[in-house]
Amino acid sequence: MREAIARLTQEKGQAEEMVGLLNRKLEEYNEELFDAKSNLAMIEAEATYKCQQNELATAQKVASLTSQVAFLREQIATADRAQSRLRKELEQAHTVKLVEQKRLAAERKLLETKKRHLELSSQASQSLAPSQSFAPSQRTVFPSQQPAAPSQSLSRLRPISPLPPCLPPVATTSTAIQTDAVTSLSHENAELVHGLLQGSALLTLLNHSSSPAADGPDEPPRPEPAPRDTEFSQLMQPFSQWFPPPPSPTVAKMAPIALAQQLYGMLSQLLAGETSSVHLIPLLTDYLLADVECSVLTSSLQVLLGLLHGSPRVQAALRDRPTTPRVRRVVVGSRPVDGPATAVSVGDLEVAAVRSKCAHALTRVLKHHVHQPPVLEFALAVVLLWTQLSRQGAEALLPVLQDILSSPKTTSNVQVQALALLTQLLQTDELFQIWRRQKLLLPLVLLKTPAKLTALHVSVQLALLRFVDFVIMTHGLAGATCILSHQPDEASVVQPIVKLMETAIAVLDDASAVDVDVHRQLIRTGFQLISALEQYVELRSQAREPKQKAALYFVLHYVQRELPRDAVTAMALMSVDYVAVTNEADPNGFAADAEAAVYYANIDKILDRFGCSTKYSLYNCDDCRDAYKYWVCAVKFQRCGGPSATATAVCPTIANSCDPFRTRTCLSICEDVIRKCPYVLSFNCPAEETEYFSTDIANCNHLDRAVHPDNPSLAWPGTFASS
Repeated sequence: MREAIARLTQEKGQAEEMVGLLNRKLEEYNEELFDAKSNLAMIEAEATYKCQQNELATAQKVASLTSQVAFLREQIATADRAQSRLRKELEQAHTVKLVEQKRLAAERKLLETKKRHLELSSQASQSLAPSQSFAPSQRTVFPSQQPAAPSQSLSRLRPISPLPPCLPPVATTSTAIQTDAVTSLSHENAELVHGLLQGSALLTLLNHSSSPAADGPDEPPRPEPAPRDTEFSQLMQPFSQWFPPPPSPTVAKMAPIALAQQLYGMLSQLLAGETSSVHLIPLLTDYLLADVECSVLTSSLQVLLGLLHGSPRVQAALRDRPTTPRVRRVVVGSRPVDGPATAVSVGDLEVAAVRSKCAHALTRVLKHHVHQPPVLEFALAVVLLWTQLSRQGAEALLPVLQDILSSPKTTSNVQVQALALLTQLLQTDELFQIWRRQKLLLPLVLLKTPAKLTALHVSVQLALLRFVDFVIMTHGLAGATCILSHQPDEASVVQPIVKLMETAIAVLDDASAVDVDVHRQLIRTGFQLISALEQYVELRSQAREPKQKAALYFVLHYVQRELPRDAVTAMALMSVDYVAVTNEADPNGFAADAEAAVYYANIDKILDRFGCSTKYSLYNCDDCRDAYKYWVCAVKFQRCGGPSATATAVCPTIANSCDPFRTRTCLSICEDVIRKCPYVLSFNCPAEETEYFSTDIANCNHLDRAVHPDNPSLAWPGTFASS
């Protein structure tokens, strides 16, 4: 039993040792399992992180590729559009080439016709020379003078009221002598007609088709054939395919067929040398007075514009005769060379009546087409050129221009043209007084109404500023009074100009701005206008609020910095009231010091741009900077001393708040800047004493300048002019 118990005890101990060993093995396995799980979790986390990073990088690459694909597609689309545009331009160039070839062919035929005419004329002259002793009844008849057989088409196209020829039939000898004159007139007219045919306006007028109202409701409109027995018919045959297409039967208004017939006949007479280009004016006037389509009216205006531009004969006929005896009468003995102005005529035309009727027609066109910009553009161009030649009836244009400027459908081009025409009309004092009495001051209303002014195009704003500047510079005090006293808001004339300049400066700072040159011109014109207004009104009174003053100084500083030619004027405008800087508003002089620093910095920039490496005089740029520093300090910090009987009181603005002991700046301080600075500063000083400067060295403020710069043995002078 004891042995069994001992054996069992021994076995139990062995079993416990085995259990302990197994437990230790289990713990080791658990630790290994934990390490494996932790490693697995770490690997999973790293894998997840890497997957996320890869996904993010892949997404970025996909987005980049998508953006590149979109960009490439946009480039492809742009290239396609450019290709389409180039293809259209190529087609247009090809069309223009064909048209030019046809035009050249027509010109060649015209020259051949003129050559035949000249040959016939020369043959006629040669054949008429030996027959001068014959009776006038035995005249030689040339082939071109044979009467043509009457035909229905010719009778329909003959003018209703043809004008008689300039040269009536005379004897054979007279005709032979006048051949050269007729030939020169026909050559001049041929060149004029050739110039008018460069566009499609004259062809539109010649493509006459009657409307249903003229030919009856049952007869469809049909083009009339051109006459076949004239030189003009030979000229027009090559141009037949250039004619505009025939109008639709539903068109309510067309050019009267009688006008087209007269135009055919008139052009035939012009090419034959039987009349002058002045006779086209009444015919075109009838077009303007007729009830026609806008396209026909526009074409007639284009032809009239080309006639006024291209015919010196028309310009001489329409030009106003001098009204003053000194200019109008060139006295030879006791008789003037030129006859009375009312007796001027061309052929059978009374020029004064023609001028009056055409001026009335142009005014009527402007008045009845106020809301049609396409017609107004050509009409204003014609009137602008017309008024350069004649001012007859110009008074009636003033209210019409007022309506054009106020029309809601007008365009910027039309507004610019209207302001240009108004500027041209107001050059005469008579029309300016009429304009002023009638109170047709819409341009000033636009200038002084912020909502209307900002809505205008920049080109119209520039034209408006130029118009106001013209009124002031041309009519002086009367023009300035008209502008400054006009309602609304008498004291706001400078503020709109400053606002426009401020907006233009902001546009110039934008890299993507358009119309940069126009904005630069607006800034310069606005500054010139402010400078002109400063002669009649104090700028400080026009800028009462702090924001207004800040805007005024902003634009003046910009002009001083960016426009070197106007820098000194801008500085003068900024320092108009510099004698009152030491006051209660600036007790420590900080504001005056800041302004002086700005002035000095601007001059320093100008000198840097000038380049001080080049020697310009006995002095250099450092001497210039030193002299300018003294000047700006002298004008910004006026010296105030104790009571003195010789001290000069200075107060250019408000007399009640003037300091009676404030002394003026020595003129030599200003003159020293001119002596030592280069010409690019354009610095100017007064030639005598003013309310700001004095030449009396005993009383003027010369700061600490004590020694004459050119002669140390002498004291600093009051002015270098007397030293």
